[in-house]
Amino acid sequence: MAAALATAACAASQPEFPNEPSQGSLFRALHVPPGRGPFPAVIMLHTCAGVGAHLAQWVHAFGTAGYAAGIVDSFSPRSVRSVCGN
Repeated sequence: MAAALATAACAASQPEFPNEPSQGSLFRALHVPPGRGPFPAVIMLHTCAGVGAHLAQWVHAFGTAGYAAGIVDSFSPRSVRSVCGN
């Protein structure tokens, strides 16, 4: 499992997220634990390189711990891939 996660983190393509919201949404991924809330929540922001596979790992880890977790993706709706070095 760890090798699969490490390989996914190095992939050049955009990571796949379960429960990915519709196109144009600022949320790239949103995970809510099963059951009745309320749940504590974590909102994650991407780096200058955009949303990477490491954030999918964090969504999974927070979800497993009972947190609702979401990633805000401000790049995709604007067709931006990276702003590193700009």
